[in-house]
Amino acid sequence: MKLVGETAGPGAAERAVTLFSDIAAGNWHQARANFTDRMKSALDEEELAAAWAHVTAEAGAYQGAGEPAAAQAGGLTNVCVPLRFDACVMEGCAAFDAQGKVAGLHFLLNTDGHGDNAEPGDMILRCSDGHLFVASRDTLLWRSIHFGTKQFRPCPVDHRWRFAVFVNPRGLTDAERQQAESNRI
Repeated sequence: MKLVGETAGPGAAERAVTLFSDIAAGNWHQARANFTDRMKSALDEEELAAAWAHVTAEAGAYQGAGEPAAAQAGGLTNVCVPLRFDACVMEGCAAFDAQGKVAGLHFLLNTDGHGDNAEPGDMILRCSDGHLFVASRDTLLWRSIHFGTKQFRPCPVDHRWRFAVFVNPRGLTDAERQQAESNRI
C-alpha cells in the first residue's frame, strides 16, 4: 500500500479492497455493512447496484484490483484502488471515518490517462444545468461531495453548486470537448 501525507488509518487499504471486491461481486448487503448511517441512507442496495451497472456500462467487465493508495485528510482516511476493466482502468475511492466506517464512495473514469481526456487523470463532467467542464483528479477527490456516481460541486461556468456526473469523452462532439476544455477547473 502506498501512503500519501499523514499516516493513514490502520487497515483502511484492506477494507477498501474488500469493499470494491464485494461491489464487483454484487454483494450489495455486505458492501454496505460498514457504511456510516448517513451513507446507508444516501445509498441503498438498489442504488449501489445501479451505480455499479453504470460503471460497468462505461468501462466493460471488471477484471481485478491493483495496489491501493491511502492518504489522511482531516478526520478521514481516503483510499483509492485501481480497478481494471475491459475498456479502461478506473479508481474506486473510499473515505473512512475515525471509526473505520465508509463515509464516502466514488469511481473515477479514465484515471490512467488512456481515455480521450487531455491530461492523465482529467475527467469531463456535465453539471445538472448541462455545462461541460474538465476537472483534475485532485479537484475530483478533494473539492466536491460525492453521492454514488454523482458529485455536488461548484460549476466553473457560473460558480453555482450543482450535481455533476462523469461523461464518456468518446460520446461527445469536438465542439462539446472544446467547451469542456474551456471550462477547466
